[in-house]
Amino acid sequence: MNCRICTSPIADFFDVKEMIFGLPGIFTYGQCTTCGCVQIKTIPEQLHLFYPNNYYSLKETNPLPTQNSLKATILKARDLHYFGVKKSFFGFLINKLKPGKISSYFLPYQFIWETLLNNSDASIHDVGCGNGTLLQYFSSLGYKNLSGSDPFLDKEINYPNLKIE
Repeated sequence: MNCRICTSPIADFFDVKEMIFGLPGIFTYGQCTTCGCVQIKTIPEQLHLFYPNNYYSLKETNPLPTQNSLKATILKARDLHYFGVKKSFFGFLINKLKPGKISSYFLPYQFIWETLLNNSDASIHDVGCGNGTLLQYFSSLGYKNLSGSDPFLDKEINYPNLKIE
């Protein structure tokens, strides 16, 4: 399989079980070793089954508030601990004092944190991003090079520092 973004060969694959709707299936994803893009190996034929009209990320939402750098650092430590990417006593303590409100949405995306951990200047384009909840989350943590696209959206969404087509 070649990367749909940069056309380089993908050699690293991993399986992910669908866990939001309880539909049967384990899907194979690959990560491009050249550009880092993570993508599904085979797009399901009945993709609409995974994105019904009431799907959380297709609902309109207000953007998450922009965080100052100290608050973003604290929340990032909390979530890195929560996702098991970088365990720390500080992250544990913050998670106990102020648990994340949207963290449960992002459990399947632990590999994103592993990739972004030491790359705050990363360019992130989320294909199939819905209303951009995940991108807004990364924006609130200080990531700036963000964009998204979703074929199921009725109209373009513009947030501060984030455009979704």
